[in-house]
Amino acid sequence: MSLLCVKVNIFCDSENHNAEAPNDQNKKCDYRSTWDVISESEDFKDNSNKPVYLDLPTPTFTLLQPKDRVFCLVLDVSGSMNGKGRLTRLRQASVLFLKDIIEEDSKVAIVTFNSKALIKRYLTNISDDDTRNQLIKDLPTTAEGGTNICSGLQMGFQVLEKDGSSKGGEIILLTDGEDPSVGSCFEEFKNQGTKIHSIALGPNAEKDLEKFPQMTGGFMFFTSDTFSCNGLLDAFMEISNNNHQVWQNSILYPLENTGKDMEPRGSFAGKVELDSAVGNKTTFLVTWKTNSTPTMLIIDPDRKEYKNNDFKIEEHLHIGTLQIPDTAKKGTWMYNISNTDNNQQNVALTVLTKPSDSKNSPVLVITYQEPGQTTAIFAEIFQDFSPVINAEVTAIIETEKGSSSIHKLLDSGSGADLTRNDGIYSVFFRPTTKGRHGFKVRVERIKKQSKQEPALASHAMYVRSYFENGALHWNPPKPPVSDNLIPVEDFSRTKSGGAFIVTEVPPAGEDVYPPCKITDFAAAMENDTVMLSWTAPGDDLDEGTALEYELRISGNVQELRDRFHNATKVNTTAIRPLPARSKEEFSFVPEMTNDTVIYLAIRALDETGLASGLSNIEQVTIAKPAVPTTTANIKDDNKNTARNKDLILGIAVASVAGDVRIEEFLYEKLEKKAPTRMNNNEQLGEYMIDSGNEFGPGTAYGNALIKCGETQKQIGIAEREFIQSSAINFLTPFRNFLEGDFKTVSKERKLLQNKRLDLDAAKTRLKKARAAEARAAAEQEVRIAQSEFDRQGEITRLLLEGIGSTHAHHLRCLNDFVEAQTTYYAQCYQYMVDLQKQLGSFPTTLTSNNNQNSSSSAQSISDPSIPVSSSLPTPANSVVTSGFSELRVSCGTRKARVLYDYDAADSSELSLLADEVIIVYSVPGMDTDWLMGERGTQKGRVPITYLELLN
Repeated sequence: MSLLCVKVNIFCDSENHNAEAPNDQNKKCDYRSTWDVISESEDFKDNSNKPVYLDLPTPTFTLLQPKDRVFCLVLDVSGSMNGKGRLTRLRQASVLFLKDIIEEDSKVAIVTFNSKALIKRYLTNISDDDTRNQLIKDLPTTAEGGTNICSGLQMGFQVLEKDGSSKGGEIILLTDGEDPSVGSCFEEFKNQGTKIHSIALGPNAEKDLEKFPQMTGGFMFFTSDTFSCNGLLDAFMEISNNNHQVWQNSILYPLENTGKDMEPRGSFAGKVELDSAVGNKTTFLVTWKTNSTPTMLIIDPDRKEYKNNDFKIEEHLHIGTLQIPDTAKKGTWMYNISNTDNNQQNVALTVLTKPSDSKNSPVLVITYQEPGQTTAIFAEIFQDFSPVINAEVTAIIETEKGSSSIHKLLDSGSGADLTRNDGIYSVFFRPTTKGRHGFKVRVERIKKQSKQEPALASHAMYVRSYFENGALHWNPPKPPVSDNLIPVEDFSRTKSGGAFIVTEVPPAGEDVYPPCKITDFAAAMENDTVMLSWTAPGDDLDEGTALEYELRISGNVQELRDRFHNATKVNTTAIRPLPARSKEEFSFVPEMTNDTVIYLAIRALDETGLASGLSNIEQVTIAKPAVPTTTANIKDDNKNTARNKDLILGIAVASVAGDVRIEEFLYEKLEKKAPTRMNNNEQLGEYMIDSGNEFGPGTAYGNALIKCGETQKQIGIAEREFIQSSAINFLTPFRNFLEGDFKTVSKERKLLQNKRLDLDAAKTRLKKARAAEARAAAEQEVRIAQSEFDRQGEITRLLLEGIGSTHAHHLRCLNDFVEAQTTYYAQCYQYMVDLQKQLGSFPTTLTSNNNQNSSSSAQSISDPSIPVSSSLPTPANSVVTSGFSELRVSCGTRKARVLYDYDAADSSELSLLADEVIIVYSVPGMDTDWLMGERGTQKGRVPITYLELLN
C-alpha cells in the first residue's frame, strides 16, 4: 500500500527526463517526459489549467449504496416506424428486454411519441411474471404521425421525476426519425442526473442523437434495417449489463448473437461453447420476420435434442424462447434453424446465460474504439483480472446502409495493438462510407486454451550493458522468464461495441493511409553483426505490402527521435518488404569501434511516399562482453552437448534421406532461423549481372547480360510474392479447415459408421432370434441402436450443413489463388516481352542456337489480360534470317508484318505497331540487324527482329 500512496511532488519534464532509461515510459511514449505527455492532453494543452498551489482540504468520505435500476422506455411510434419491419423489431426487442433481460426489483415505465408524447405506463416494479406481461401489453402496436424527440424525452423525465427517480434514473430513447428541433432540449437534460441511452434505428435517424449520451453519461447504439443483425437486442443487453452490479450474478453473458437471411427451405447451423463458469438460466432466443415459424433444433453436449415443442413460441410476436432448466451442461451446444416457408425468411438467434455457482469467474469482454479517419477497434478479454491470450476475436462492423464487414483482431503487439499478449485485441478499420457505424465483437473459440497469470515482476526492459563514468559495464545475462500460463476452458462470447460516426472518408483512388507504425522493433548483437526483427506493416496501415524501409542509427537517442532524417542511414536495398503481419529480419555490420552504444529506429514508406511513424527505438552495444561462468552456463553447455549428440545422429539420418536438406535440418536442431535463401531465378539473375559486369556494361553482350539478369531477378521476386500470397490466402485457411472442422466432421462420420455397424449387428441378431424372450430383447436392442444411429445421423448432417459456408470461403480462397497465379504468369510474360524489346534494339548480330531446330517456329503465348501477337519472334529462326539475307543481296523491296510494338529511339528510326504491314528494303552500308522501313510517307530504320517477311 505504501507504494500506491507514494507522494508525488513534481513530474519530470524535458529538462530532467532521462530518455535513456530502460522503462515503459520511454518505450510507449516515444522517450518523452511525463509532463510532456500530460501537457498534450485535452485538460492541459495550450497552457490551460496551470498548476495552482493550495493547501489540501481535509478529505471527506461518502458511503454509496447501489439501488435498483429505474428505466423509462421512450419509443418512437412515428409513421416511418411502419417501414422495413421496424415496429416489429421494436416490439420483439422490447418484449425480450422486459421478459428475459431486466432484473427483478427494477422499475420500468413506457412512453411513446410521434408528434406528441403519451405515457403508456408509469413506473412499475418488476416483481413477477404478471407485471412483466402487463408491461408487454402496453408496448405500441401501431405507428403514425411525425417525430418530436424532445416531447418524448420531456415526458419520460416527468415520469421519472414524479416517482423521485430522476436522479440516477435512465431513459432508453429509440427512434428512426429526424427532428430539426432536437437541439432545443439539450441544455434541459444536461445536468439533471438522468442518463439517456440513444438507439438509432436505420439510416435516417436524427444525427444529433449522440449528444444526449455524451452529456448524460449514457450509451450510444446504432442498428441498421438488416433484420438478422440483432442490433436492438444487443443494445438492450448492453444497457442492462453496464451498471453498478456488473460483478454480481445478475449480469447476462451473450454467448452467441447471429442471424441469416435464409432462402426458401434453407437453414443455418452452428455451435456455442458453454464453459463451467456460466450456465444458469441459459436461454436460446429465436426471432423471425414472417408468419412462418422456422424449425428449431438445439442439441446439448449429451446429444439431447430440444425441438419446437420445447420452445415457448409466441406466434404474434414471431419469438421462440427455450430456457434450459437448472444449470446448462458444460461443452459444445449445437443449433440448426430451418426455413419452413417457400419465401425468403429472416431469422436471428441469441444465446444468453448467467454465471453458475462455480468458483471460477466468467471470462469478460470489454469493447471500445478510437474514432477518426482511421478507427481502431479494441476488445479486452480477461478472467480473474488476468488477460486471456490466444483467443480468436473478430469484429463485425455495420454501416447505415446495412452492409457489414468482418475484421480479425490481434494481440500481436503490432499494427493497432500496442502490447503483445496483454489480453487487448485490436485492429485498424478504414471506413469507406460516412455516417454511423455499429460494431460488435465475437470471441468464437480458443486455439491454444490458455490465459496469463497476473505479472507481479518489474516491467523494466532488459539492457545488456551501460556506460558509467566513461566505462562500459555489462549486466548479468537475462534470466529466463516463465510464461505462467493457466489453461482456460473453451468458451464463446459476443459483445456490442456501440456506435461511432465517420465524418470523413478519403476520395476514391486517393492514397491517404501511410504504413502503420512499427511497434515491436527489436535489435541484438551477434558477434559483430546487428540482428534486427520486426513485424511488417502494410501499404495502408496494416494491410498490403509497404514499398521500402528506412533504417537509421545514431549515438544519441534524442537526436534520432527528433531529427531522424539527419541520422546515419543504413543501406536497406536488400530488404524486399513482406506482406503486412509477416516477420521481417535484417542484419548488418556497423562501422563502429568497440565500446560504443548506438540507437536504431526504422520506418516504412509506401509507393506514394507516405511514411509511417517512427518505430520504437532500440539500442545495442558494439563490444565483446566477458560472460562469467555460472551454473546456468554449465547447464547450457550440458544441454548443448546433448543437443550435439542429437545433431550427429540427425546428420546421419539426413545423409540417408536424400530429400532432406541438411542445411535446414542443422538450423532446426540449433534452434536458429534459416537465412532467407534466394530462389533459382534470383540466383540466375545475380550470376548474369556479375558476368555482365565482368564483360563490361559498356559492351553490347555485357549490357544484355545485365538486362537479362535484372529481368530474372524481377521474375524471382514475383515468384516469392506469389508463394507468400498463396500461403497466406489459400494454404493457411485450408490447413486450418483440415485441422479443425474437417477433423470434427470425420470423427462424427466415423462414429456414424460405428453406429450403423451396431445397428446391422442388432438386426442380424433379431433375424437369428427364435425364442419369444430372445426376440423381444433383440427388438429392444434394434430400437435402441436405430435411435442412436438416427441421432448420430442428425448430428453428422448438421455438421455437414454447417460447413457449407466454409466451402464457400475456400472457394473464394481458391479463386484468390488462381487470380494470384494468373497475375504471376502475366507479370513473368510482361517482363520477358519487355526484355525482348530491349534486346531487339541492340545493334549486334544474333546467331542461331545450334541445339534448336532451324525449321521450328515460336510457340503461341496468350493471356486473357495482356494483348499479344499470335507468335513471338525467334531471332534464331534461320528461315527468317535467310529471307533477310536474300533481300539484302537483291536490293529489292518486300512486305513485312510487324510482330510487336517498337518505339523509335530517335528521328532516324521508324516507330512500329504490332500486326501492321510495312515495306522494307536494304540500304548499302546499313547494319545487318536493321532495314529501312516505309509506311506511306513515313520512312526510317527498323530492327529485323521485330519483323516477319511476307511472301
